[in-house]
Amino acid sequence: MTQDISRKKNPWFFGILIVAILFGSVMLSRYLMNSAPVAERKAPARVARLVSATPLERASERVKIAAYGEVEAAQDSTLAPRVGGEVIEVSKDFVPGNRVAKGTLLLRVDPTDYELAVVEAEASLATARASLAQEQGNQVVARADAALLDLDVSDEEQALMLREPQLKSAQASVKLAEMDLQQARLNLERTRIVAPFDGVVLSRDVSLGDQVVANSSTLGQMAAGSPYWVVLRVPVSSLRWIEWPDEQGQGGSKVELTDTGDTHSPVWQGRVIQLLDQLEEEGRRAGVLVEVTNPHAGARPLLLGSFVKATIHGQELVDALRLDNTWVHDGQVWKVVQGRLQLQPLDVAFSASDHILVTQGLDVGDMVVTSVPSGFVDGMSVRIQGQEETTARPQRPAQSDRQGPRQ
Repeated sequence: MTQDISRKKNPWFFGILIVAILFGSVMLSRYLMNSAPVAERKAPARVARLVSATPLERASERVKIAAYGEVEAAQDSTLAPRVGGEVIEVSKDFVPGNRVAKGTLLLRVDPTDYELAVVEAEASLATARASLAQEQGNQVVARADAALLDLDVSDEEQALMLREPQLKSAQASVKLAEMDLQQARLNLERTRIVAPFDGVVLSRDVSLGDQVVANSSTLGQMAAGSPYWVVLRVPVSSLRWIEWPDEQGQGGSKVELTDTGDTHSPVWQGRVIQLLDQLEEEGRRAGVLVEVTNPHAGARPLLLGSFVKATIHGQELVDALRLDNTWVHDGQVWKVVQGRLQLQPLDVAFSASDHILVTQGLDVGDMVVTSVPSGFVDGMSVRIQGQEETTARPQRPAQSDRQGPRQ
């Protein structure tokens, strides 16, 4: 027992024991770490980017040019009296918005003074003709006297003997009286104001009992019922696609018109008849004059002053390629060639609001990228959505053998 107590009190014994335990723990931990299985390392596979693309097809398409303009009458007239007086009659047809035929009576000015002027002119003409007849009788007597005298006189003296100046004066008086009568009858006729052409009454500025002054007062305004005109503003680059009339005025591109203020607007037909010589100051666009020969066709008539949208049907592009505007970026498109992106500049033949037409730079069957080009780089490997085989193969992972416990 004494030996056990002394052994316990020996500090070397406990120190050696603790070191032995720690050494054994370290060796055991190291053995367990070296004997654990090691996971294989694989290089990440490079997957080609997925894009949407479509093959191009060749087709013929007629160029359509969109433009806007305002409807106006091909001819309009401000009605004014040619004679003055009191308005004694206003026709029920002379109402704004009413359509009237050429020659329709619109109003009448009091004709009394002009009827009297006709009577006076007729009397003056009768007097002048009587004077002429009397002078013609005097001519017969003068010729007989000259023949009896048989005088050797000059031509001037003989004209005086034959009363030729008096005869000419009488003849002139008759002509003047005839002209006065014609003017009086014309003034009487002008007391009736009639429609100068088939058209629509735009306004009426006179009423029954008004006093009007010749060539000064305004009676109203009329516009011709047809044709109507529309001036369209288009880019100068679009003019080459428009078909123009020939020297006889035949032909010209067809134009379809719709009223922008009517969601259910009918379609009116027109045609291009003229290129205006001057560019507009703002926008520097060219003016194209369109004629609508039948503005009253359809569910409702085409109204003057309407703001219309026009579609000009221009020349036909044969064997062109059509691309949506969303595919084009800064005048270029991305196409897929052998699994890689390629940036292709375009030679645009015609540009519309939603698409372009190309005749050079691309071929039938080219795969044009239709998705949004975010982060695209020329030469990037891609694969096309919807195709089973990828256009770019992933790289083979690096080989890594399963290792045993580390030494």
